[in-house]
Amino acid sequence: MAISLSIISFRRLTPLFLALIAISALISFTASIFLGIYNTVATLIGEREDEVLVVYDRTSKTPQTSIIPLSLYDKLRGLDGVKALSPEAIAISMIGNRVIVVRGMDPELIQEVYRMRLMNGTDKIEGFSALIGDRLARALKVDVGDLITVRSALTNSFLELEIIGVFQSESPLDDEILVPLYVGQWLRGLDEDAVSLIRVEVDPSKLSKEDLISYLHGEKEVRKKESPITKSSIMRLLTIPRARQYATEFAVRSPRESMEAFLENEIKINQVTIWSIVAVAISGSTLLIYLASTLIVRDHAREMIILRSLGMSKTRLILLMLFITVSLSVISSILGYFSGILASEMFFKMKLFMIGPYVVKPSILPETLLIILVAMAVIVVFGVSSELESILRSEHREVLS
Repeated sequence: MAISLSIISFRRLTPLFLALIAISALISFTASIFLGIYNTVATLIGEREDEVLVVYDRTSKTPQTSIIPLSLYDKLRGLDGVKALSPEAIAISMIGNRVIVVRGMDPELIQEVYRMRLMNGTDKIEGFSALIGDRLARALKVDVGDLITVRSALTNSFLELEIIGVFQSESPLDDEILVPLYVGQWLRGLDEDAVSLIRVEVDPSKLSKEDLISYLHGEKEVRKKESPITKSSIMRLLTIPRARQYATEFAVRSPRESMEAFLENEIKINQVTIWSIVAVAISGSTLLIYLASTLIVRDHAREMIILRSLGMSKTRLILLMLFITVSLSVISSILGYFSGILASEMFFKMKLFMIGPYVVKPSILPETLLIILVAMAVIVVFGVSSELESILRSEHREVLS
């Protein structure tokens, strides 16, 4: 085996090695970026899937564009199984020429419904103060104590906000500004009795999503609490009965499910579509991998003939070449995979891919490496085997002639 390997020129294997690294890096980069785009949009409303549901207008394309009555808060807070409620008003706004999202919410409920960590300042927002995500704070070069002027994209109204805290959530929320609910309503152009959505944290053992939907549609009664959730100071101020008519058909979905429904119904994109793009990238690279592997075998045709003349069997020769090339493909695939991840992370830090105000965070999945390894190995095995068979058949014909 040692003699056989010494005859093989590993220097001439370099082109195949580099080609496989480049292709693997391209596939890894494509997968992480496109999956990152999908997951960034899918988590705009939040990432918690366990006990958090979002109630919004069923006729709206997204929860962000929904308008529902704030009086629904009173209706939900008395249900047995409801642990916390967070009414929110989401407004597209401008700071200078930069588009941002301002999320009006109840500051007393921030830590209950969001997984976020305060990095600087305080989270006790009141009046015209605000919390800012760390990614947006770095982009705007602002910190605690700074004043920013925000202009509503819908009403063209201006507002000056004081930054009192910087937070990190490792989610698209890091590209947003959080303000008291009434500020979000004003920027969105909503009346004091309307919000975009209500986030509901439930106890699944007491209240299911199906029961909540049936209750909101008046189809089923749900057990009430003996003591409803205590209203926060903001909700005591804002829940005012009005005669206006808002949405009567409500959608109740998990945060991710609500945005995935938008992607699938309005944009016609789902996870199958994203993986199909990755498959196209692999398919487009198939010919290049095949040609590189066959050229390597052809380049070693002389060495193959020498090994055959030394008595090596055809089967052993094929297994030798497959061992070398498959080992090479595995090593290069792993190196390329991590190179692609590194490149996508660099793009993320440089904010080169954005969806509106949100920076696209690459999605790194172990499945991608497995797909690359299998695809590379299969193509290389096919290319090496077919070319080696062709060389050995030519040698056999020469011997017979």
